[in-house]
Amino acid sequence: MDLRHYILESAAFTRTTLTGSWTRWLTFILLGLPWMMLTSLADSWRIVDGSRIHWNLIPWGEAGLLFGAGLLCNFFLLVPLIRLIL
Repeated sequence: MDLRHYILESAAFTRTTLTGSWTRWLTFILLGLPWMMLTSLADSWRIVDGSRIHWNLIPWGEAGLLFGAGLLCNFFLLVPLIRLIL
């Protein structure tokens, strides 16, 4: 098994992705924003305190909207990930 070939191929792919494809990085960052905002919402309102969840502090409308947007963005993220795997 030629491990050297796989390592060099992986390094070349990583270098190409990091330097040559800034639109892909921008897309990944933008599609990850709903989950980041949902986490930020939970932290800023002190909804999660250790292992305890304060259910009465959750703004259900905003949280549901961010959760739905996050699921939709995950659907769009699956396409490039599947192309990467195949």
